[in-house]
Amino acid sequence: MTEFVRANLATYGLLGTNNRPPADAPWPPVAPPAWELTRDNHHRFGFDGEVFNRRPSLSSTYWVEFGRPARGHRGLRDELREALIEVVGRHGPVTLSWNGSAVAAVVAAVAEGLPVEGIALDIEGHGAPRVAASVPIRKHTVRWDELANFAMTVAAEDGCSNAYQALDAFHGTLSTQPHVYTHGALAAVQHAFDHEANTLCGPPAWAIASREQATWIHRWLAGANRRGVPHILLWSPELIAAFVDAPRWRAVIATDRAQSTLAHATLRAAYPEVPVRRFAARYRRGQELQRKLDALTRRMRHLLRGRTATHYIPYARFLAQLGVAP
Repeated sequence: MTEFVRANLATYGLLGTNNRPPADAPWPPVAPPAWELTRDNHHRFGFDGEVFNRRPSLSSTYWVEFGRPARGHRGLRDELREALIEVVGRHGPVTLSWNGSAVAAVVAAVAEGLPVEGIALDIEGHGAPRVAASVPIRKHTVRWDELANFAMTVAAEDGCSNAYQALDAFHGTLSTQPHVYTHGALAAVQHAFDHEANTLCGPPAWAIASREQATWIHRWLAGANRRGVPHILLWSPELIAAFVDAPRWRAVIATDRAQSTLAHATLRAAYPEVPVRRFAARYRRGQELQRKLDALTRRMRHLLRGRTATHYIPYARFLAQLGVAP
């Protein structure tokens, strides 16, 4: 071990290259989009008081806010349908990332009768998602290196840290119409939960978490002037209120146990008739594709050291803002 340390001091020592912070090179500024990313742009974020901007420096402060509902919510199923109707009303015919995910499957089912078309990627060596769709599907054959190059580009230029999100975004590059992306969702965090001990380590402390890396797609759309809806599940305050007031969401919150996929679990519970398959089961040699995406995610995150801020909103305050009872 001593010989290893001596031989690698330049890399792993206290002043080694592995311990140095990334260069404080800001991304180029981007103008706010000329269209609404959510209804009336109720979901806003930015750095150092600016709106929808890119991080100016590593010391910049990330902030997020959500709007207040204009009325009481009508339930998750009604609010999601209303959201899609509003999106089509603003954009006209739209396309949807058809990746077979729970969000894509539910949105496609809800879109029945609306001018929505799915975009599916036929990934070389892995095929297209093997999931029946309730909207017309247009397939595009792509190579793995095309996907990987795109993912590393949006990581370096826009702050994407997740290859699965990059895969979702790649669908939009193949559409000639405004596109609905399916990867973003509301995230709740239980700060008092000890994952190693699998128990609470103090009084329950829920919060809504909005990560800088989750809003990269907004900055990418604005920078490319590409019209679309980055997070359909955050479209309106009423839809968000319906989520946090849904039986499955409330049941999980009541247990005070953290669940990273809470929004998706809530969506599946609200639409039990919509079949959903695990990622690896959707594609030919799906486990191999999953390993490749996981490895690509690690490469992307290596580029983003120091660009991983999270804005937390205390859960009780969030419910009060939405007009939802605790």
